[in-house]
Amino acid sequence: MVEVSLSSLRGKWAQGIKPRHFTWILKDQLALCERLGGRGSNHRPVRRQEEIVWVLNNDFDLTISLIPGTHNLAAYSELGLPHRHWPVSDTDDVVTMLPRIYEQMAIAFDDNKRLLMHRIQLDDVVAGFIGGFLIWGGYLHQATETIVMVERLFSRQLGSRGRAMVSEIADSSVRRVVAS
Repeated sequence: MVEVSLSSLRGKWAQGIKPRHFTWILKDQLALCERLGGRGSNHRPVRRQEEIVWVLNNDFDLTISLIPGTHNLAAYSELGLPHRHWPVSDTDDVVTMLPRIYEQMAIAFDDNKRLLMHRIQLDDVVAGFIGGFLIWGGYLHQATETIVMVERLFSRQLGSRGRAMVSEIADSSVRRVVAS
């Protein structure tokens, strides 16, 4: 498949298409979406390109892939989309690994960066990841209030893996250290 040059796009195509399940977590700082271009058998390179155009046009400074594999990374490089790969698997040790990613996110926020994060789909791992971040960053403090907030954000009930991730971060002593 031959991809079209971004500079040759005109009209509505130059605006791109908003990624599926796009959701602001922290307004104008952190958003989530499904993998650009869709997931699994629904993945389409043309749609991926259209969604990348939308991301580029909406002033995101960095796209972060939480997918364990390297899906889409070559396409991001080819189209000039700034990105990082911070894989999060279903079996990672939450208290050891996630705060490292949260720290990188905090550095980006301190530099006024707008982040777009994605995984193949917005599943329990993503919901748990976000819930953990909200506690780690001091936005919320208790697992129960965080689970309720995440369920509202995702418009669905959080499963056992997501709840466990939120609880593990809430029960740990890992929190963002804010310099005075």
